[in-house]
Amino acid sequence: MRRLVIALVACVWSVPAASQCEDEAHAARERAWSSGPFHFEATRWNKDSRLRICGEIVPGSAQRERNCDAAAGTARETVWIGDRRWEKDRAGWRGPYSTIWTHQDRAPAPGLSFSAGQVTCLGRVVIDGRTTIKYEFAKQIADRVWVEAIFTDEHSGIPVRFETRGRSDASSGFTAIYRHDPSISVDPPSVDFDKRWSESLRRLSEESQKGDPACRAEFFSAVQRGRKAAFEFEIKGSFESVPCCLTGAFVPSDAIRYLFKPFLGGPFGETVAADRRAWAKKSYPRDSWAEAPEKLEVAEKIVRTLFPPSEYVGQVKCLGKISVDGRDHDWYEYDFYRDSESARTLYSHRSMIVETATGIPFRTISVSRTNADQWVETRRYDSTLTIQAPPPEPPPSPPLGSGQADAPRPLLGLGGAGADWPPIGPNWPPFVSTPPADTIWPPPPALK
Repeated sequence: MRRLVIALVACVWSVPAASQCEDEAHAARERAWSSGPFHFEATRWNKDSRLRICGEIVPGSAQRERNCDAAAGTARETVWIGDRRWEKDRAGWRGPYSTIWTHQDRAPAPGLSFSAGQVTCLGRVVIDGRTTIKYEFAKQIADRVWVEAIFTDEHSGIPVRFETRGRSDASSGFTAIYRHDPSISVDPPSVDFDKRWSESLRRLSEESQKGDPACRAEFFSAVQRGRKAAFEFEIKGSFESVPCCLTGAFVPSDAIRYLFKPFLGGPFGETVAADRRAWAKKSYPRDSWAEAPEKLEVAEKIVRTLFPPSEYVGQVKCLGKISVDGRDHDWYEYDFYRDSESARTLYSHRSMIVETATGIPFRTISVSRTNADQWVETRRYDSTLTIQAPPPEPPPSPPLGSGQADAPRPLLGLGGAGADWPPIGPNWPPFVSTPPADTIWPPPPALK
């Protein structure tokens, strides 16, 4: 009996204690949003990598961030203000873009409700030599339990640290350290497209001058020899957002024919381009072609991929000899640039092998600037290849009953000026929508 009484008393005392803990924890979480602007240094880690991000936050209003480890003056930056976003690369600022954001995971999400069973008050914790009060929040996401921890200053109660991690997985997580500063403001960056363009060209020029000039000349000599030969090509992998594949043929001086062959669905986009004109194959009528100026941009991208112009190539490296299928090849690496948003910026890293005996390119491999696989292009040279110009578009079919095939006529049934169809009158059935083949319309005066 005595034990039962003690248990009941402990239970009665624990209810207000749990409620008080929950109130304190939610208040600490709320202060992350109500204590004013702060600097943050965030670290995300897993078993393979570790990334540090630094920046400033005006809670609920604006955010600016960059890579803490980037060299001064070359850091990529991003600014969010309200529903707009700006981005900075080596050429300068671009934007704004429309966006939706909530400080990502740099700060605890506002407005979340946690039950007493999900909240733990851990009391005083010394971390990095500073005494803090620690609160934990547990939440279920799919089949995992994630734990968020907020550390507040012992005296002011202002959050100074925020952590997230899996409850049963310590191999990955996220930590943000806060330093509050009421003077922080995040303003829209200045975007100067002319300056951005000239700066990007200046940086590309600097990159292109790195390395051995003789190596660069040797590389472009091979590119030009390839342009003077006819060949079939195949590009396997993601090219221009198509996940596989592209086949085609090139015939000097500038004729190209190509066709996309994706993993799913049938081939599409068969195009012929030459002399600044392009034609696309139509699905109907079958095997017919139509001039398609809108295809020129894609055709030009393919040609620029096959034969990278010097003004789009940064540093070139000569890597020596390599054997492929028992034949000697010369191996080159180069950085490829593209025009995007008023700047010529690094697009991919590529390697090209050139058959030593003939001096013409054989295979090119492309990876993104972050070294993600993109595509592999392989060639088969054939001096007998030709690309036929598409047949001219057939003239439009003549109107029925016109009697002439070389001049457009009004469609039968439209009649003369002011005539109506279907005819109007009590003797005409309401279901008539097209005239019979032998109908004369408008009717002659004698029938009126």
